[in-house]
Amino acid sequence: MDDATRAAAIEAFLGDVAADPPTAQPPPRAAPDPDGRAGSVEQPRPAPMGASERTQARLVDRADWYRAVAAESLRVARFGNPVTVVIAELPHLDALSDRLGRRAADQVVAEIARLIESESRVADPIAHLSHGSFGALLLETGEDGATRYIDRVRAAADDWLENAGLTLRLSLGWAPAPAGADLAAAIGVAQRRIYEAAREPSRR
Repeated sequence: MDDATRAAAIEAFLGDVAADPPTAQPPPRAAPDPDGRAGSVEQPRPAPMGASERTQARLVDRADWYRAVAAESLRVARFGNPVTVVIAELPHLDALSDRLGRRAADQVVAEIARLIESESRVADPIAHLSHGSFGALLLETGEDGATRYIDRVRAAADDWLENAGLTLRLSLGWAPAPAGADLAAAIGVAQRRIYEAAREPSRR
């Protein structure tokens, strides 16, 4: 399949579900279960651009996310409540944009944002840190709960990217905040995990 055909296929793949108009209000979210997941939710599926626009309203910007990081650092230092930092990145977006066009790359980013949001609780701050890079704070969540969250996000993202005919995969790194430590240290560990995973041979 040549690049022009692949770009058109991505457009069509996203456009197929646009025939179902989004509702005016998203459905109520269920209470979180012990895993830290928002209740029983429908399996993620490619969504029309209207749905990704609703997701963007949920995501905070980089500055607000780092303010949330600073606030949670104070809370962790004072009370010791568990919190885990998650960093997610879509690698090689520039190459994808060069091959298929910026619009196709932007649609991929918007859909991955929706998938990350769909696996997160309303209380957990999620940010679009840069093009193709996201951050999440999983409040009251230790490493075990974070690992289950990571597995769900990775599976949902891999399925969607494969169905869209793309070879890139979402990179994820995470780290719980050490008791009494600044969350900046956890962010550094999460980012380092992404870089270390990138050097490992593909498991697929």
